[in-house]
Amino acid sequence: MFLAHEVSVNEDFRLERFIPKQDTIEARVQAQMKRAFWDIFDENIKAKPPNYSHALTIFKEIKQGILSLLLPHNRNLRQRITQSLDIGLIRNQIKNNAFDPTDFKSYTDYVIEVLSQICCPSRDPDVNALRDLHSATRIFKGIFETLDKMKLDMANFLVLESRPAIIQHCVQYEKHKFADFLELEYRLHDDGLKGTRLWLFRHKIENRETKVIIAKAFGEIINYNHEFPWPETLSLDAGRLQDLNLQTRRLAIIGASVLSVGTVYQVMFGGTLITELRDKCKKHMKLLLTIDDMKNDEKLNEGMFRLAEEGCSLCNEFVKNQLMRDINASEKDSIRKCVLEVNTTDHKIRILLLRRIMDYVGEVTLAQYAYPVQMPAGLTVIHYEVSGTIAQFYRIIMHNRRVYGDLYRGICKGRVPTPKYPEELNGEWDPDFCILLRTLRSRHIDNELHQRMRDEEIQRVKEAQSHLPDTE
Repeated sequence: MFLAHEVSVNEDFRLERFIPKQDTIEARVQAQMKRAFWDIFDENIKAKPPNYSHALTIFKEIKQGILSLLLPHNRNLRQRITQSLDIGLIRNQIKNNAFDPTDFKSYTDYVIEVLSQICCPSRDPDVNALRDLHSATRIFKGIFETLDKMKLDMANFLVLESRPAIIQHCVQYEKHKFADFLELEYRLHDDGLKGTRLWLFRHKIENRETKVIIAKAFGEIINYNHEFPWPETLSLDAGRLQDLNLQTRRLAIIGASVLSVGTVYQVMFGGTLITELRDKCKKHMKLLLTIDDMKNDEKLNEGMFRLAEEGCSLCNEFVKNQLMRDINASEKDSIRKCVLEVNTTDHKIRILLLRRIMDYVGEVTLAQYAYPVQMPAGLTVIHYEVSGTIAQFYRIIMHNRRVYGDLYRGICKGRVPTPKYPEELNGEWDPDFCILLRTLRSRHIDNELHQRMRDEEIQRVKEAQSHLPDTE
């Protein structure tokens, strides 16, 4: 499920070859095994007389590897490869001592020609490099490495082609698996939607429409207060969303720092170069404050000092050009102080930028397919950076709404109350909770069917209770 979800929310998803870290036992063992494999191959074909059993096995694997890369409509090419790389014929040639070492060249040349026909353009340099090799061992080794890369290319191509179907089926599959999770939590006498209810109810006020409640709730996620429990429906994207949290806070700090430096410069030195100063500040500060700096207070404080010093340096550069002098110690302290204050808990500009970003996310979520929405005033200084972050966030929440949108609406409208446990219902399961499970596991439930299912479940519970023995 995780892989299907990753394909659904990440447009840039690509399968990658696993490469162990250098100087690890795994890397050393892997390198030693490969070296031993090709050393044995080299010894066998150079022996007197040559031993081609190893080469025959490799020929067979190469043929299977090439055929696995062909699409169903490549019937003619498949037939030509099967005929040209006839393993039975090669085996008989070896068995009857009719296989000449020069035959290697003809077979490998044919394989390289086939690879050049079926590879993607980015692999042309790899295939062309094979033509310059002369040692049989190096040629076969190069063919294997190129085939591995082409298999990965084909796998990524198939993922890309199948992405619409994966998204379509992933929505229902995620609903089904989430129903399994809720059922397990219920059996353990726990509410699997506790965090989700609290998250939505924080935005549920009188006369607010359901779609606005959900939009405001998603706006909170971009700058989430982790003192609250994380919504269970967002658990698969928790890591990705927390990274976007850090990115949002980083952009708010950079934006507030740039605006503060520009304001202080304007007050102290005047001039008409504020826009140029802000652009240069932003460019430099984006490099000086990284996502890693946001992960702990010590690194963040160090990052803020770097921003403060850079602000002083840039202001000095502009003052030199404008007033033909250096800034003095008092002016440096003012600039440094205005930047360091950005990281305080009550800094008004930083808080305002965060609030504007959260409101923007809410507007984007509310607009849905009318996206893009006009950027709120005040975010101009970090317009492009915020747009990129929101675009990533948008893909995640749109998939999440496709999966859990009905559930969110049900919670907001009171149709999915906190479940009661069998001890409270004479050993029976909560009818509303049973309907929730059936809804999540069904492909589509309209309001009329939902009400009918609820009435049937309540009637079943009443009938079961009527057969209980009288304990009085």
